[in-house]
Formats: sequence, C-alpha cells, structure tokens
Amino acid sequence: MLLTEQQWTAIAGQPDWEQCTFEYRCGEWKVTRRFVAVRRKQLKEQSPQVDLLDTSEYDYDYFCYVTTESFTPWQTHKKYAERATCETWIEATDAADFAVATFDAMHGKFRSGNCIACTNYQALQSS
Repeated sequence: MLLTEQQWTAIAGQPDWEQCTFEYRCGEWKVTRRFVAVRRKQLKEQSPQVDLLDTSEYDYDYFCYVTTESFTPWQTHKKYAERATCETWIEATDAADFAVATFDAMHGKFRSGNCIACTNYQALQSS
C-alpha cells in the first residue's frame, strides 16, 4: 500500500514508466529516510475472477530504493541495476572458482563504487 499511495509522475522518454520520491520511517528506524521508486506499467492478465474484483486494466512492477544520493528515481534505478549486474557477475565468478580483483586492494571484497576486474584464476597464475 505504501507505494500505491504515492504521487507518481511520468518519466520523460520512458514510456510506461513512472517515478516518485518520498520520506518514510520504517519500523524501528529512529529517523525518516529518502525513498525513491519507479514503476513499470503492464497490461493486466485478464480473467473472470480478477475482473470482478479489480477494474483497473494495468498492473505495475515496482522498484523502490532507500538512498542518500541526489539522483532522480530513474537515475537511481539505473545505477542499482548496474550494481546488481556486477554483483551477479561476482557471485558467478566466485562460484566458478575465479579470482576477483579490485583496483583499490580491498582483498578481493566488493565495495560499492569500485571498478571490478574479474579474471580467470588460471590466467592470473600464468602471468
């Protein structure tokens, strides 16, 4: 309900995408934090049961982030997508017994903002 109650605006140049920004304090948090969200409109799958209960013709995929960055919701969404892709690569390479090297000598640990070079462990051994 929290996301559906927000004021959504269209994202210029991104058909079927909308964005919002709001402040919220979750559960035990002592302070409110900045949330940014985007949602993608999709046609709802039609069925007789759904038609009786819900008259809207669209469903939405929601993406919500807590951030201190000053990016727009769309910029935040794109940034987190890049990070998630990189973390997926890291997990895949770790699982495949690859070595992960960062450029800031973090002992192979991922930290947001680092440039990651994933190289086959055997290739490192041969150099």
